Amino acid sequence: MQEIRLVQLSFGMQIPKNLEWLEVIGPNPCPIFTLRGKKRYQIILKSSKKNDVNGKLLHNLIRKKLFDKINFYNNKKLKISIDVDPNNLL
Repeated sequence: MQEIRLVQLSFGMQIPKNLEWLEVIGPNPCPIFTLRGKKRYQIILKSSKKNDVNGKLLHNLIRKKLFDKINFYNNKKLKISIDVDPNNLL
């Protein structure tokens, strides 16, 4: 759980606080919490359709701010993946 908080704090520092079009949900346990012996959490980034009609602002934010963090945190104990426009959240 301590690693999850580290990721949350680090990602939180990477996401500007003044983005009215962005909603950050999580981290929360995934609906299927344990899979293959590993615990899973999810952080959902949701953009406003009013201000980000085609999702371009959110995609740019992910590309510019979060991809470097994924490479930093992906190790044997913690793995981070990004699913853009997921079909489901399981």
